[in-house]
Amino acid sequence: MIKNIKALGFLAIGAFILSAVYALIVKDGATERSFDGSDERSSRYTINGDSGEFVLTDEDFTIKAEWRGDYSLNDAGAALAELDDELEIEIKQDGVKERVKFERRDGAIGAAYYRDGDKLPEGEEADQAAGALFLKFLRLSGLKSGERISALLKTGDTASVVAEIDALERDRAKRRYVVALIEQSELSPTEIDALSQTFKKIESDHDLRIAITVLLENETLTTAQVARLLPIAGRQIENDHDLRLVLSANAGFFSANDGFADAWMDAYAGLQSSYDQRLALEKVVVAAKGDPALLAAYRKAAEAISDDADRERALEAIGEETEG
Repeated sequence: MIKNIKALGFLAIGAFILSAVYALIVKDGATERSFDGSDERSSRYTINGDSGEFVLTDEDFTIKAEWRGDYSLNDAGAALAELDDELEIEIKQDGVKERVKFERRDGAIGAAYYRDGDKLPEGEEADQAAGALFLKFLRLSGLKSGERISALLKTGDTASVVAEIDALERDRAKRRYVVALIEQSELSPTEIDALSQTFKKIESDHDLRIAITVLLENETLTTAQVARLLPIAGRQIENDHDLRLVLSANAGFFSANDGFADAWMDAYAGLQSSYDQRLALEKVVVAAKGDPALLAAYRKAAEAISDDADRERALEAIGEETEG
C-alpha cells in the first residue's frame, strides 16, 4: 500500500500521460506535449515554449484555445489574474459560436467578446460573458485544475470541491480534478464516499478506472469503503482490462472480511475474458489459501473460466489440477 498521497497523484498523472488514449511527444529543447482521443471525440493539448493550444471536439460542441505566454487564476480560481501576452478561446455549442480574446494592455488584462461574429460593446455585459466563457473553458478542458482546486480549498471546503467535480461534464476534466484534489487534500472517509459518487456519471472506462484506482490506493480508506467502490466499478466498467486492473489494485483487502470478499467476487463476475479472469484471481491466491470459504469461492470462479489453459493455470495457482 502506498503511503504518500502526493505520490499517488504523480502515479495517476503518469498513467494519464502514458495511457494508450494519448500519445506523448517531446521535441528538442522545447517541451511539447500532445495527446489525441479517438472515435467521434478528439482532443489535442500542446505546449511549445511559452505558447499552447487546446482543442476538444465532441458530438455536440467544439472548443479551441490558443495562448502566448503563461496565465494564472485569481484567488477564487474562476477568472484570469495574470496573463503574459494573450489568450483566445472559441466554443461552438448548440448552434452558437462564442469567442473571447484576452490581451495584456498597458499592464492590465483587456477582453473582447464575440457572439456569432458580432462583438459586444465593452461594458459589464461583455465582461460577464467573457468571464463565463473562460470558466466554461476551464471546466471543459480540465486545464489549471491544480490552481482551481487550491483556490476552491482556500475559499470553501472539500465538500464544495467535490460538488464542483460532480458538476463537470467531461471525463478527462473530472479525472484531472480528482487527481489534483487527492494531491492537495487528505480526504476523510465521508469525503471519499462523496467523491466516489461522482464516478457514477463518468462514461469512459479508462477515466473511471484511473479515478477509482487512485482512491483505492488512499491509505485512509476503510475496507467497507473499498467494498462500496467495487460494485460501482463492476457496474460501470465494461472493459475487462480496466475492471481487472481495479480488482488487482485492491486485492490486498481480499482477506480482510467476508463482506469485502463478496463485493470483490461480485465485481469479478463482470469479467468476460478468460485471460483477465485468471490474472485477477492470481492476485488473491495467498488470501484464498488461508481461508476455506475464500478458497471455495476462488475454486468456483476458477472452474468457471471457459479457456482451458487459463482455467488450468488458475487452479494450479492454488495447488489443484483440472480433471483431464
